Formats: sequence, structure tokens, C-alpha cells
Amino acid sequence: MPPFGISDEMYRATGATANNTGDKPRLLIQPWGTAANGGIPQHECFCPLCRAAWEDPKLRRNMTTFRVSSSLDDYYKIVFFDSGPDLRHQMMEASATPYRATLETGWRDTRTDCTFLTHGHYDHIGGLGLYSTGRAFKRPVYAPSDLIDAMFGTNENPGWYAKLGRLDEDYVKPIPLKDGDARTVLDRTLRVEAFEVPHTDRVGEDRYHPSRTFGYDATFLPSGKRLVFTPDIKELTEEAIRHIEGANLYVVDGTFWSDDELERTTSGKVNFTSTQLGHIPIGEGARKPAGLGGLKAQEWAKKFRSSLEVLDEVAVEHVLFDHFNHSNPAVDPKTSGWFQSKLDEINSKYKKPKFSFAKDYVKIYL
Repeated sequence: MPPFGISDEMYRATGATANNTGDKPRLLIQPWGTAANGGIPQHECFCPLCRAAWEDPKLRRNMTTFRVSSSLDDYYKIVFFDSGPDLRHQMMEASATPYRATLETGWRDTRTDCTFLTHGHYDHIGGLGLYSTGRAFKRPVYAPSDLIDAMFGTNENPGWYAKLGRLDEDYVKPIPLKDGDARTVLDRTLRVEAFEVPHTDRVGEDRYHPSRTFGYDATFLPSGKRLVFTPDIKELTEEAIRHIEGANLYVVDGTFWSDDELERTTSGKVNFTSTQLGHIPIGEGARKPAGLGGLKAQEWAKKFRSSLEVLDEVAVEHVLFDHFNHSNPAVDPKTSGWFQSKLDEINSKYKKPKFSFAKDYVKIYL
């Protein structure tokens, strides 16, 4: 047993020996951040939700980072899905301490197995700069090939991240992925397949700004349990649904509740819709334009449904909404009860709840 005041996980991380396999191998999934760009509260904002979060630390949310670890590893090596700029703070909050010093490692050793980046927006990649200090571990960083190019460039023309303390020269190993590529990581227990999803702006033929966007379909090979991760996605395409189908946990974009959320919460000052910004809304899809009828109306209704409507029809064990904007009433303490009741209403159809809202640091076991 760990000493009083030290968590079971922290005890193992500092070098204690323990067998954590239990009856069956399990995958630990923990959201270290569940907010969109800027987090909650945002640093310059005093909207109702941000004001509440400034006053109550329990309402604060970090930017998106998910950790995945295997119960087969006593020391909980970590696979990161995305690397938000709050990473150092998140490591401390989650008690993800470095390994205990040994004669072989000296004072420094890393728990990071590798990182998978979905796309090039700052709230998903900003934490990578944390690795530009200390000892060189050359941990793999997997990402869409155009994101690797944009971040690291070439030896002749290095990108900004390459120049950041010789990041790619000494501290990480950038590995480009194409749509459909798969890698087996975490001591060959976790197979991760990349698949392209719509989110970032297309700026030319096969060119995106700042990069194309990938989702990840991860299978824990000892048990066959599957995690699918798409924190930013504009539309649940047939290709995305093919990956989601049969998954045990699907982490999906929950940035906005409704397509016109920003217009409504800013009294018309912001005219961008959720889908225009590359995010499928959770509960209220795009409004049908006036005068649209017949086949076009059917096509519109199918294309612009909310994620709740679509995923209610998909055979997936559990859906976790993630990546909340500070405008989202589903995570505002004054209004969240009504939105939770909407999930409860849908969940009542199933033997166990199918939909939930993510929270920072909650542990999920598959």
C-alpha cells in the first residue's frame, strides 16, 4: 500500500513496485483539459461563465490534452492525444511525477511514451514546447504530415518549433502520418490509426490552414477495447462514423451547444456559426434557410444535424463531449442542469448512460 497522502498512481510513478494488472488488462483514459482555445476562464474575459470560473476554481477547465496509460505498466507511461499549452500545470494537477532517480537515469526520466497531435491549432500543440528543456529523450510526436512540415520544416529551412531550443534535434522525434497510417505504441499494446476529419480551413487543392485534421482510432490490443478521439470535427462524415461504430469510448467535439451560439451570446456581434468555425454543435444544428424544400431540404437536414442526433443512431458504447467553449451553456453552472437533463432524457433509452460531458482529470477505465 502507498504511504498515507500519496495516491496509488503517484506511488508507482516514484518508483514503488506494484502489480496493477488486476483480473484483466485495462486502459486508463484521463482528460487533463476539456476546454477549447483559451480555456475557461479565458484570460481577458469576464462573461458569465468566465466570471464564475475566476471566482470558483472548481469551474476552471484547461485546454485539451488527453492522457492514456496501460494497467500492464506499473509505472504508467503516458500516450498523449494532443498537447495543450497547459501541459506543465496539468502534469502537476494529475500528480504525473517523473520517475524516481536511479543510477542509470540520473535525476531525469520521462513518463511520456509518445504524443499524437490532431491538428495545428495552438490549444492542441502549444504544450509541445515544454519538451525543449532538460534531458533529450527523443519521444515520438505523430501528426498529419503537413503539420509536421509546418511545425518543424527542414534542416535547411527549420520551422518555429524546430528552433525552439533545438526541439526536434534533441528532444522529440517528429513523425509524419498520412490518412490511414497506424502505429503500435505503449510497449506494443496500443494500436493507433489516423483518419482525416473535416475541421480546419481548406485553402487550396489538398492544402489546409494551419494543417489538415486527424482523428485517432486507438485499440488496446490486450482487451480489444477501442477509443476514438476527434476533439475538433465539423461534420460526422461516413468515414468518421465507420471508425466510431463499435467503439467503447468516443471523445467528440463539444465546443458549442448550438450552431448559432456565438450570435446569440454576443447579441449579434459575432456572426460566425459553429459549423463555419469547424465544430459540429452538440444539441442544435444549423437552421434551415427559408424557402428550401424537397430533396434539398432533406439533404440540408441530413448534413447539418447535431452530433447528439447523429450519434444517437450510431452503435457506440459511450460518447464523451469535450473541448467546450466558454460560451457553451452546457458547462455554465447556472444553466448546465437543463442541458444535463437533455442528456438524461436520451440516456434513459439505454441500459447504461451513453452520453456525458467531460470534466478535467476524471479517470475512465476501458
